[in-house]
Amino acid sequence: MADDIRNALTVDEDCPPVVERAEIVRAGAQRSGARGHQQYEKFYGGASFVVKQNVYRTYDFKRATAMVDAALALPPVKDE
Repeated sequence: MADDIRNALTVDEDCPPVVERAEIVRAGAQRSGARGHQQYEKFYGGASFVVKQNVYRTYDFKRATAMVDAALALPPVKDE
């Protein structure tokens, strides 16, 4: 199965093997001070500004406002 994966990821004959390319990328990331897990955690959900834009764009402000208004309209709780 490993050979099948290597063959599938081979771009052309002049290209280095996939394992060598992965090592090159890993070495570059290590030299820049990046850790693989940190990079994964940072970008797992996408770029933060895009995530924030999507949340703002899809958030139901009218429903949230109605829920707050309904909660504020409730009668006060009496102390026992």
